[in-house]
Amino acid sequence: MKRDKRTVYLLPDLSRRVDEAAALGGISPNTIIETALDEHFARESVFGAVEALTRRVGALDERLGEMDRAVKAIGKGVSALVKAGRPEPSPEPVPPAAEPARAVPEPDPAEPARAGGFSGLWGRR
Repeated sequence: MKRDKRTVYLLPDLSRRVDEAAALGGISPNTIIETALDEHFARESVFGAVEALTRRVGALDERLGEMDRAVKAIGKGVSALVKAGRPEPSPEPVPPAAEPARAVPEPDPAEPARAGGFSGLWGRR
């Protein structure tokens, strides 16, 4: 009993296109299929490598996050030690409050204006 070609059965359009390309290019259909499969598996291996590298980068990212948290904890500890080692600063003396500027007293309306003063010059000519 002879087996039918699975390519023809499963992908009749692809089989026809391979046969046409082989006839136009003067190469065998097997060569076209082998080349296509080589390219496919090369891409798959590249995709697999990228996927593996992505997983590694994710693992490294998690480790860097852990290191970052550890460095922050060390920094907080060093900061606490530095604060504990410093003497407390003495309170600075509070400077006395500045006195507000004194306003010029207004003349008392009950007192007569001096004739020789500045206000007396306005009326003279």
